Amino acid sequence: YIIAHRTASTLVAQDQINKWSGAQHLGSDDKIFFVPHEVGDGFGLRGEKGAFFSGPSVRMERYTLESSNGDVLRINDDGSFRRAGTGAAQTRDLWDGTVPDMRELMYEALTTTASFG
Repeated sequence: YIIAHRTASTLVAQDQINKWSGAQHLGSDDKIFFVPHEVGDGFGLRGEKGAFFSGPSVRMERYTLESSNGDVLRINDDGSFRRAGTGAAQTRDLWDGTVPDMRELMYEALTTTASFG
């Protein structure tokens, strides 16, 4: 799962990420969850200037949530994750290796916060 702040582009420091290896093994039986850091209006992930995401765009090399003002978040097949929101966009590296086809992964944007304990 990936926890994202509702409006801010702030991400945890790279050294606090449990970086995964074996991206070449990710496929249709794997799922990525986008979890809001706080409760908002539905999923509520917003991009630059507070724009809500309008929908996903999935290509072989990347998964993107887009808004009317550009990308809200993007994950590339090489593991680079970019979050745009209020403030400067930030990028982190989530895994080593390359996912063969990002279109095969399943994605779900949760509409409420989740409890991880």
